[in-house]
Amino acid sequence: MLLAAVGAADDPNSGGRQMPSHWGHKQSEHRQPIEPTGTQFLQAVGCAEAWLRYSRIDNLKDKPIHGDEVVYVSAGDGTTSEGEWWEAMMNSASNLKLPVLFLIEDNKYAISVPIEVQTAGGSVSKLVANFPIC
Repeated sequence: MLLAAVGAADDPNSGGRQMPSHWGHKQSEHRQPIEPTGTQFLQAVGCAEAWLRYSRIDNLKDKPIHGDEVVYVSAGDGTTSEGEWWEAMMNSASNLKLPVLFLIEDNKYAISVPIEVQTAGGSVSKLVANFPIC
């Protein structure tokens, strides 16, 4: 468990290449579970869009919004290869000009593969540099 937690190459489950507690055993053909990534992007954008829609309802007496709310969502660079990232960040948030702060940690390694294998051009920031973000 300790070897997996620190991502050690001697980890018998995955050689330090999978998330801790993703148990597996090569000799018995027991594979590590796959964990979905990127689902938090759509939830964050949904929250920001709800604020947008909520602020436009004039008949509501109490509006617990101030107009300066920002939704924060974070992930690693490998998650930006998922469809949820492109749908949420690159389309919905940009198109609706939603107040969402996307923080992507680019450590040049997407869970189990180098970034150049996971991301075209090897850089998430280069891919989105010229995207029309509000």
